[in-house]
Amino acid sequence: MGHATKIPAVAVLGLSFTGCGAEGIVGEWRATERGGKMLPEVVMEGEANKTFEGFLEVGDDFRGNMRFRTRTEAASYAKFYGYSVDIEVEEVDGVYVVSAVGDYFGDELEDSEVLFLCDVNGDSLTCTAPKDGETSARWVRVN
Repeated sequence: MGHATKIPAVAVLGLSFTGCGAEGIVGEWRATERGGKMLPEVVMEGEANKTFEGFLEVGDDFRGNMRFRTRTEAASYAKFYGYSVDIEVEEVDGVYVVSAVGDYFGDELEDSEVLFLCDVNGDSLTCTAPKDGETSARWVRVN
C-alpha cells in the first residue's frame, strides 16, 4: 500500500473529528415540544387515548419530511390523522433554514416558505418560527 492510498483514509478520519460530513441536522428527529406543549401529548377522551406526536427526517441531500399526527386508540379501534410537509434545508451562518417544498393547505403554506430557523446542539434541535421569533418546536435525535 503506497502513500497515495493512505491519504484518503486519513482525510476521512480527520473529517470525523472536525464535525464535517453528515452531522448537524441530518437524521431522524422526534418532537419533544410544540407551541409550549410537551410531546408526545397524551389526552384521555372518554375511553379513547389520544396521542399527538411529531417527526422530522432530513437526508444527506438536505431534503426531507416533517409530519405531525394524532393517534386515537381505544379497546375496539385505532385511528390516525395527520399531515406531512416535504421540506428542504439550507445552512446559513450556522442556522438551519427549513422551508416547505410544494404548496400545502391551499394558500396557508406556499412553496419555499420558511417554516423554521433551527439550531442544533448535539442531539437536540430548537426551532423558531421566523414570523414571531418564538420557539415553536424542540426535537431530539432518534438516530
